[in-house]
Amino acid sequence: GAFDRVLAYARERSRLEDLEVQVERGDPIRFPPSATPPSTDAVIPSLEAVLERFREQLRKRNALTGRTCHVLLRWSPLNYRVGYGGTLAPNSITGVIDGGDSGDAQTVANVGATEVWDSRPVTRNMAIHETLHTFLPDDIVEAIGDASCDHELGTAVRTDEDTLEVSPIATAYAGPDRIGGGTRFHGTGCCDRDRFYRHDGNVGIENWTYTTELSEATCEGVTRFLERRLDSSRASR
Repeated sequence: GAFDRVLAYARERSRLEDLEVQVERGDPIRFPPSATPPSTDAVIPSLEAVLERFREQLRKRNALTGRTCHVLLRWSPLNYRVGYGGTLAPNSITGVIDGGDSGDAQTVANVGATEVWDSRPVTRNMAIHETLHTFLPDDIVEAIGDASCDHELGTAVRTDEDTLEVSPIATAYAGPDRIGGGTRFHGTGCCDRDRFYRHDGNVGIENWTYTTELSEATCEGVTRFLERRLDSSRASR
């Protein structure tokens, strides 16, 4: 998995040697109609509304630990307000209390959108993509290479003259800003392809493939964040 790759990267450099990461599948979550007040959000809920309802369910299940990222795999292929997914403050960075009720982060990956409009490889990458957001705070991202945004830690590598292979954090951002530019829809977040860790260009590209392998820059960013969280945890003991 993605975090196995991060830990392998770190341990090759004698870092995070005592850290263990657990990935667990939670029980299905359903949002009952009674929990949805009559409004536009009842029909086409915004990302904020979905995240709020997700948080309510996590509280009811006593699932908030203070150090966990919770990922909701949502089936909403027609919900343009959620798009491919995302996370929002104050619960956007794992282990950080910034006006939230705990250090638990939460994010949404709209697998309905990727499965209907794109492909299974895009679904995998976007699930990883939305999770990685919660481990890549701005100050760490901006200290790596030329990046000013976490999407720019990704890669788009030309594997032959008309094919580009895209890593998870760059998925939905590596192609031209138009319908069908790689993914069916282009991401609406920050992105400057000239700042990517590696981008081999879109000229002549007709085929897009997706790898779950993380770029070195992404691994470095997550490693630095985990080191910070470990140092903070040790200091508070």
